[in-house]
Amino acid sequence: MRIVVDYDENYVTETLSVVSGKYDKGYSINLVFSDGLRKTVSLAEFLSKSLHPDIRKYVDKKHFKNFKVIDGDLVWGDYDMIFSTEELYQM
Repeated sequence: MRIVVDYDENYVTETLSVVSGKYDKGYSINLVFSDGLRKTVSLAEFLSKSLHPDIRKYVDKKHFKNFKVIDGDLVWGDYDMIFSTEELYQM
């Protein structure tokens, strides 16, 4: 048996990712996605509802502001808190 996949030459697959993030104010972050979309996401509601101590520490804005973009995801600490591209894109 031989399986052949014939792709249209115009078929493009692009992985969506967060390209950059910059602290805005409160618990908001300005994001730029690989497709060019720019948006501000607020994590205030998520943080206010979380009871987990590893996440609660990010209510302190000094810690909240200390995030990184790693492999297209928004990450705090040693992956204490992480938001995937898909989650952020839909916020």
